[in-house]
Amino acid sequence: ALWRFLEAHAEDQGEYEHRLRLTTAVRRHPEWQNVALAAENLSLALGEIDSGLNRLYAMLEPLSDVLNHENLMVELSSLIYRGGELRQRINSAVYQQGDGESEKSERIYWLSSRGDILTLCAAPLHVGPVLKEDLFSRKECVVLTSATLSTEGHFGYIKGRLGLEDASELLLGSSFDYMGAALVYIPDDIPEPGRPGYQQAVAQVLIDLCRATGGRTLALFTSHAALRASGEAIRAPLQGEDILVLGQGLDGSPRQLLQAFKANPRAVLLGT
Repeated sequence: ALWRFLEAHAEDQGEYEHRLRLTTAVRRHPEWQNVALAAENLSLALGEIDSGLNRLYAMLEPLSDVLNHENLMVELSSLIYRGGELRQRINSAVYQQGDGESEKSERIYWLSSRGDILTLCAAPLHVGPVLKEDLFSRKECVVLTSATLSTEGHFGYIKGRLGLEDASELLLGSSFDYMGAALVYIPDDIPEPGRPGYQQAVAQVLIDLCRATGGRTLALFTSHAALRASGEAIRAPLQGEDILVLGQGLDGSPRQLLQAFKANPRAVLLGT
């Protein structure tokens, strides 16, 4: 039911991935009732499994002489917990029902498919409270360091997003001469990501750019699927001009790729 609904209503119709955010409007769509019915049947089946596991647990609990009794009881407890958690997550996604927290304002849900894999995803809208409860409050000290934490010379944005009310700050400038050592190339004729023709346009831009530079290019992607698709599209045209195409996860280990990239002046390295 989820597959059919996603194929019919996906917002992001990419060539390799389809996505659909599960909003209130989506859940009110008449065809969503098929998903709700399938979810209800699945929940009932999981409930039967849960009941059976609980009965089995009650039967085995007093039999301490059973081989590997302790490990068996731990495994049963884990299965019971995971089954209940799965039911709760399905209900939250399909019916927008939570377990006491304000799901409507605190979480978003979406469907995503890549190839023959369908994923039902959830994420908190605000990660600050989650990080505070599960990470920051449990540690005496947490150090966050990155080249991309600051925005316009201060940490206000990232502190707000992560819920950091009082944190020591240290902003260090870069020794890299961006103006003298970097060139920004911004194509303005590529379709939006997920639109028809997007992947082909990206591949053509890479081909044109690598031809102009004679290789010597590092191209970074936001997904391995996009990397693989671009690698397949540009490999033959560029190899015909003696330009070596190297892909992360395709042509060797990270160490091997870096060595080959450094050794060949006419190489293109695709990474994530």
